[in-house]
Amino acid sequence: EPPQVVYCNLQTKVEHAKAPLKSLTTQSHGISARMQRQQQNLQSRLVGILASFLPRQIADKAAEALLADDASESLFVGAGAILILTSSVKPSFTSTTARQNQRLPSGTPDWMVAEVSGSGKIVCFHCGAACPGSSSLAEADSWSRHRQASPGCYLQRLAHRLVLTPQTRRSALDAGELSKLQRSLTRLGQVLDSPVLSRAASFGIQQQKLDFCAARYFMRHQGAAVNRPGDAIQLVHSGEEEFEDSATLMEQVNVREESRTAGPASNPPSFAPTTTAASMEPQQQQQQQQQQQLQQQDSRDVPDDRCLQCRSRIRDRVTLPCAHFLLCEGCCRNHSRCPGCNETILASIRAYVC
Repeated sequence: EPPQVVYCNLQTKVEHAKAPLKSLTTQSHGISARMQRQQQNLQSRLVGILASFLPRQIADKAAEALLADDASESLFVGAGAILILTSSVKPSFTSTTARQNQRLPSGTPDWMVAEVSGSGKIVCFHCGAACPGSSSLAEADSWSRHRQASPGCYLQRLAHRLVLTPQTRRSALDAGELSKLQRSLTRLGQVLDSPVLSRAASFGIQQQKLDFCAARYFMRHQGAAVNRPGDAIQLVHSGEEEFEDSATLMEQVNVREESRTAGPASNPPSFAPTTTAASMEPQQQQQQQQQQQLQQQDSRDVPDDRCLQCRSRIRDRVTLPCAHFLLCEGCCRNHSRCPGCNETILASIRAYVC
């Protein structure tokens, strides 16, 4: 049973461990032994965290790869782990515990299985591919069939590189893919730093859940970002329902920090976010414009704290998904659109101002 982790940054722990590990050969035997114990303890913690959503055999090897002084390997494993964690096709089975708790036919491997189809095929929780499988198949054969059915699945790619064929660890990773992964993680970091998520968090939504759900949206919508605070809040509510028994993962790993530090500290990303209009992507410019509009709308000359619609009652409802605080309960019931942005009101929550 993997240990319960409430809040952890995998890569920060990795980087803290690298410096003392490099100096083992120059230290006295007593200090080296102590540092070796620290490395073992760190690896044990990493395995526990990774095993919360990765098969144990992959988690073991992934922890070793993250600790190794290899920038390419660390980037590939770190990015792969984030992809697997946030973009599963079968999110309710992302947690290792959720997969192990299934009532699968005897002998069916649970390392990747979300379900067994009516035809007896096993379905990968990450990519959704249905692969031929049976209790008589060796585990390596099951992985091989998965690879044939879904060559792009990061779960089987990690397994293939880290577990099934150790000799491939010595082969160079594709430079183009590594560059693409690093750009994606840098872009994800910019998305997570968006003021839209900060504004959503100001309504009492846990920041770590917002980051997780924004990362999932980013991964599953070709790098798209959430543009409105209300949409971000709705993503959290939907995510908690989608992940079901695996929802605790949303609080276990700090996706924001992972996206920033998937590469080693000695090789930071060379494409830091820019703020000039000429260099910003169109989507970033749109986010900035929307944020300015939100600020202008919130600063309208509303008499005291009165409802913007009736001008008599105290405003006490936040409309969703736009997250504007402009209406009283009565007007919120009687109107289908927000007076501030004309967005359709899907729901509202009571706000208490003190």
